[in-house]
Amino acid sequence: MYSDRYLYFRGMDSPSQTEWLWAGIFAVDVRTGRETRANVQHHSAGSPSMLLFGGSPDGTRVALLDRWETPGEPPPDYEGMSREEYYAASQRHALARKERARYTFTVASFDQSPAVEILTRAPAPKRHLVLGGPSNIDAPVQWSPDGRLLALNLGTVEEDLEMTAVRVFETRTWTEVACFTQGALHGTASWGPDSDRFLMQSWSAKTGRIAMWIQHLDGSRQQVEIIPPPNSVNIRPVWAVGMADNAHLLTMRAPRKRATLMRTSLATGTHENLMTWPGLLENPAVVAQLPPGAWT
Repeated sequence: MYSDRYLYFRGMDSPSQTEWLWAGIFAVDVRTGRETRANVQHHSAGSPSMLLFGGSPDGTRVALLDRWETPGEPPPDYEGMSREEYYAASQRHALARKERARYTFTVASFDQSPAVEILTRAPAPKRHLVLGGPSNIDAPVQWSPDGRLLALNLGTVEEDLEMTAVRVFETRTWTEVACFTQGALHGTASWGPDSDRFLMQSWSAKTGRIAMWIQHLDGSRQQVEIIPPPNSVNIRPVWAVGMADNAHLLTMRAPRKRATLMRTSLATGTHENLMTWPGLLENPAVVAQLPPGAWT
């Protein structure tokens, strides 16, 4: 069961150039063109960038991560303040907003049954809960190909320290079955075809990506060293965008304004070109989780 039949998107209405209205999460059956809307509202209305989501392979459900804030004081009036007063007031306001921040994990269906709120959390006192990855192309909410599990980037707390983690939930009871710290999901098709592993990475805000590995649900990991980090001396960087199968990654390269999607061997690092098209890519393309035989 793969998500090669359904496309999911967030609908936004824009009555003006400065206003965005929430229109919902939709699933489109690419074979029939049928469009359905999930029965869900979200807290961060007016802030579409705060909502992250991923749809199930069978087109019946969608999982949402929503960052929002409880009501609080409006921003201070900075008019007439000195530079020092402005800085102090803005720092107080930023701290107050951080204390009001919440993160909600919700599962909604497309059959109009009520959405189910799985958990709501506040971030740790000194750090924001990290939901995304280092690239806006990385998908932080991903269902396993068989639909049994859901992996999402949702921070965890260990010894009062908030850290990035991938938390795995069983999708029938929504109980957490695993938590892997020190990294986040990498790419948009991170899961392996057997739903027993996924691609992860860790990174530094100063130096870029530190490491990439395949995380197995049994706790073991396989380092991936065949893809040079984006900040390396490699003048033609290769991006990993997911797993093609247990022995290959899906990768991309875009030299000279031509983008190429490739299948790359984990054992040897050799590339097999799958398709090429003209265009300059500032970020890797988004790919779907497809059956292994599709990537040939």
